Amino acid sequence: MSYNTSPEMRDLQNDVEKLQEDLVDKVFRHVMKDSFSCAAKCCINASGKKLNSCTENCMQKMPVMQNIVKNEMETFQQRLQRCQMNCNEEIQDRVPVGDMSKLSDSAKEELQQQMMDCANSCFVQFRKKVPALYGRIESQVKSLHN
Repeated sequence: MSYNTSPEMRDLQNDVEKLQEDLVDKVFRHVMKDSFSCAAKCCINASGKKLNSCTENCMQKMPVMQNIVKNEMETFQQRLQRCQMNCNEEIQDRVPVGDMSKLSDSAKEELQQQMMDCANSCFVQFRKKVPALYGRIESQVKSLHN
């Protein structure tokens, strides 16, 4: 069963995009600025073999920060997919012996509408979780910054 992009899905996508922009503007930028400033000081003060280790040390928070975001976003996406899979399973349970061909066109349309409604409820539910997602990422990244 397929469905077009719903307003609920677009709202969730917009909220996640805003989360990413806010993280860059309000959280990541500070870590990045400090890392690059530290590396610039290495270029001024360190010499020879110490230069490379100095700059590597300055930049070590960057991949950790990226990993935090990657892991949190993957978990969020997996949870959303599980919600949608539950919707699909609920609909499959309503199909006699799992065979859609035995259903009338109106019954198929009704099931498709139920699937869309269920999926949309997932989008609404997960949209409410975006602020907590932001908070988890921000908290973890800020703990790196200290």
